[in-house]
Amino acid sequence: QDGHNSAVASAAMAEARRAVDSMSLEQLLQAPWPSMHGIALFATVARINHSCEPNCKIEFPSSTARLTAFAIAPLQAGEELTISYIKQDAGVRERKQQLLEYGFICSCQRCLREDCGEVRKANKRLK
Repeated sequence: QDGHNSAVASAAMAEARRAVDSMSLEQLLQAPWPSMHGIALFATVARINHSCEPNCKIEFPSSTARLTAFAIAPLQAGEELTISYIKQDAGVRERKQQLLEYGFICSCQRCLREDCGEVRKANKRLK
């Protein structure tokens, strides 16, 4: 359960590609897709990395084609800006599973903390 295990993320992406490649266009159109609030491409925002403990939030005010990015935690000069790609209320296992759709395994500070907590709980059960 190494947060840097790119082999797991690559295998999940390869499996998803195989599933999509095996479907006809009709099947793809009828298949369930991940729930998305909307899709847009903003070159600057597209470069903001994910964290399950983000320091920024992106909003689309009044359903316009503009976006607003604002800090939701104190920022230090030079600190990386991060946003959450998923809902933050899920447990570490569920979040990591959801983020496989983005092609990576999250290793943010929150996931590392919660992974350690899961390991401690499992070890207590084994004793």
